[in-house]
Amino acid sequence: MCAVSIFLLTAITEWRMIFLTTNLMTNLKRSNMNNRIPEDHWLLMRPIAHRGLHNNEYPENSLAAFWNAVKNDRPIELDVHITKDGHLFVFHDDDAKRMTGADGDVNMMTKDDISQLRLRLPGDEPAGGEMHGEDDHFRCGIPSFDEVLELVAGKVPLLIETKPAMNPGLLEQKLHERLVKYRADYPGCEFAIQSFDVRSVRMIGQMEPDFLRGLLSKNMRDYPLSALKRWLLTGCRLSFYCKPDFIAYKTADLPIGRITGKRRRGMPVLGWTVRSYETQKQAEEYCDNIIFEKYEPVTDI
Repeated sequence: MCAVSIFLLTAITEWRMIFLTTNLMTNLKRSNMNNRIPEDHWLLMRPIAHRGLHNNEYPENSLAAFWNAVKNDRPIELDVHITKDGHLFVFHDDDAKRMTGADGDVNMMTKDDISQLRLRLPGDEPAGGEMHGEDDHFRCGIPSFDEVLELVAGKVPLLIETKPAMNPGLLEQKLHERLVKYRADYPGCEFAIQSFDVRSVRMIGQMEPDFLRGLLSKNMRDYPLSALKRWLLTGCRLSFYCKPDFIAYKTADLPIGRITGKRRRGMPVLGWTVRSYETQKQAEEYCDNIIFEKYEPVTDI
């Protein structure tokens, strides 16, 4: 079969799938458009500190940045990975390089490997340094998820992003177990879970329907994906599969008609990541709340 024929066959197959998917979603009831998040809920009312309240002194996703958020009564957004040997830890990137200067995929590291890494501050020289006692770990160590929960202790809400990589389902299982215990240890504590991965959002919902969960997305036009995948992900068209309670969308990509439509029909939308008053003002038109960093937001969005 010639290259042109293969191309045409692939294109026809993808657009046929788009047509079928559209019809399926049109006929589904809007079960995800629920009222589980009331208007006065923290997810809608209180700007959320992206990776903690970090600055030139406290690195992102560090215990120090989280404690700074607690002191300032700010809800915290954070990222959870799982080590190769099954331990939850808080870090954003898959690659250790940007935040530690070290080479390697953090998902392929053990708990001991992670404990040897040191978070970099803006302007730091590439890595290396070893930990020097508890104070250094508080400021520059990569924290375990347990350490973060013990530090926060229900004082402020948590918005937890899952970063599944290896062993699909293991991260979600461990996270579910730990959050059930957290809720028992700190009655009244508040948290929600979000992910770019629709499978992760769905699994959390199956394990614990009571847990609030959200779908992260952005405009995927520049990503090396098929037309079908870009269309599905950009418009959060797999919501019917994972049934999120809210959507968290890249503010710079809004407005997008599909997301505006979902919000009009009752789906809460959070905007990420807002870094100035000007951007916050723009976000107010399209979002119910913001995830912010590097400035002090106007409280009443």
